[in-house]
Parts: sequence; structure tokens; C-alpha cells
Amino acid sequence: MTEIIYTTYPVEGLDKVLNGIDYDSLFVITDSNLKKILFERRPDIGSYLESISSDIITFPEGECNKNISTVCDLWTLLSERGASRKSVIINLGGGVTTDMGGFVASTFKRGLRYVNVPTTLLSMVDASVGGKTGIDFAGLKNEVGTFAFPIATIIDTDLLKTLPSLQVLSGMGEVVKMTMLRSRQDYVSLIKDFFATDDIIRKCVEWKKEITEADSNETGLRKLLNFGHTAGHAFESILTERGTNDVSHGMCVAHGIMVALLLSKFLMGFPSERIYEYKTNILSHYRMLPISCKDRELIVDKITHDKKNSAGCMRFVLLKDIAAPEYDVPVSRDDLESALDVYLMNEF
Repeated sequence: MTEIIYTTYPVEGLDKVLNGIDYDSLFVITDSNLKKILFERRPDIGSYLESISSDIITFPEGECNKNISTVCDLWTLLSERGASRKSVIINLGGGVTTDMGGFVASTFKRGLRYVNVPTTLLSMVDASVGGKTGIDFAGLKNEVGTFAFPIATIIDTDLLKTLPSLQVLSGMGEVVKMTMLRSRQDYVSLIKDFFATDDIIRKCVEWKKEITEADSNETGLRKLLNFGHTAGHAFESILTERGTNDVSHGMCVAHGIMVALLLSKFLMGFPSERIYEYKTNILSHYRMLPISCKDRELIVDKITHDKKNSAGCMRFVLLKDIAAPEYDVPVSRDDLESALDVYLMNEF
């Protein structure tokens, strides 16, 4: 499974991983914007990558480019530059890069080994760990993908110091999700101080590693990690299709959690005071999404096509209380529409 390396000097982490494996060539996948910014701000990383690989492959940044067209471009470049089954890919970047780079690696020549070097909070605590790879397809988030674990994920929290506030908020959505699933104590800490310390980042990484290695193909326990994502992915897909560029994955997850909490109240007896607590202390850090009541049927339609549904029934991860989750909870269309009505009219 995946080796997690915590460091303040990613070059040493990469050296450790690469010196321990046999390979014939290295390829770096990153987005064009990150290559420019990171190589300027962390020349040590840029110089190292250029010294070990002449093949630094970039793609246009943004969720809108996380698609089969970009993947075909990356496959083509790998083929033209002679990638073999003994090649290794280094994915350097945020969630889009690690999701799509992992998918490219897991499918080219039926699977190459890859290493993730996440540069955003979202990617550190979520996308770079757990072996889920994927791209968006037909207007649906991560509709096509594979389960393929990286051989290593190298985490340097110093890289977070240069992140814009929107990127930090995006990552916090996944941090909040994980603490709500696993630890009332850590969730209370986030309510008091909405900040991801190195300690909470490590906890989120280790929790996700533990869950995903126990259930690598998402047949049971791993489904818990979809908390907040069923509605969140629907929001994100709609807004991506509309070209809304200032709404992040983590922001959509934060709002998707609110929908899940409303359903949890209806179906699981989740305490009302916890919903108020979440709204006041967590969701207040995010602006409202540009989605209205007229979008309700479109949201429902997206959710009915969610890949986690089964036997024609919508399935959600819901909470009895903080750190008391249940997965595969069946939700009727009427219950979903009721929860969306409350959410969309801001009556929670």
C-alpha cells in the first residue's frame, strides 16, 4: 500500500522513494500554473525535478480540464516520450492533478507506478491518499476512474503557506468532513479555531489511509468518506458546467454536508442543535453557493445518477451524531426534496 512521508524537504522524500525502486524513466505531471509558481517559490523542488527528469508534462489548470481530452493528451505525450511499464510518474499538484495523474498512470500500458506530491490542503488530506483516481465525464464528478494506490505520498505542509484563501477553504471542507466522521474532540477544536494544524492534517491522512486500506475498493467502510459528497458533487457538477470558476470542491462539500445533516435530522435523529452549531461555526466561513430553488430538480437529477446509488435507490452517508456515521442509508426522493427545500431557502 501507500507509504506516507511527512517532510519539510520533499526532495529527500522523493530520493528515499526512488532509491528504493527499480525504474527506467521518470515523468512529472503538473498543471501549467503550478509549475510556474512553485518552481519560482521553491527552486529546490524545481531544480531537483529537472535534474531527475527531462519530461515535465503540464496541462491547463482547473477542474474544467479534468476530462478525457486532457487524459488523451497526457497519454499521447507519454507514448511519444517512450514511457514503459517500468516508468514512474510523479504527480505534483492539487486534487485535479493527483486525481487525473493517478488515472493516467493506472491506465497507461495497463498501469504504471506513481508518486503523489500534494501541494494543496485538499490534496494532502484527501485526493492524494486512498488510491481513488478519476476524471469528470458527462457532467458528473469523477464519473470515470480506477482504484490504484500510489506507491508513496509525500506531504510537506510548508507548501500550504503560499495558498490563496479559496484553496485553504477548499481543503478545510475535507478536514471538517473527516473530523465529523471520526472525532468529536477534533471537531470541537475546529469550531473554536477554524484552522488545520499539522496535527489535524496528520490525523486526517492517517484516518483516510486506515479506512481505504481496510476497504480498498469501496465495498463497505470506505463509503463513509462520501459524507457530504453526494449533494456536494451535484453542486460542483452544476457550477462547473456553468463555468463558475470561484467555487471550489471543498466549498461544495461544506454545503453538501449541510444537506446530509438535514437528512440526518429527518431520518437518523441527528440533534438540531448540532445543525445550528455547524451553520454558525463552520458553514459561516463559506459564502452561499450560486444555486437557487429553481435548481432543485437539476440537483436531484445529478444525485440520482450518483455512482454510489444501488438498486435504483439513492444512498447517503448520514450521522446519528458527530463521530457516529452510517453508510448506505436509503433516501427517498421526497426526503431529498424536503432537505433541499430547507437548504435552498436557508431555513436551517
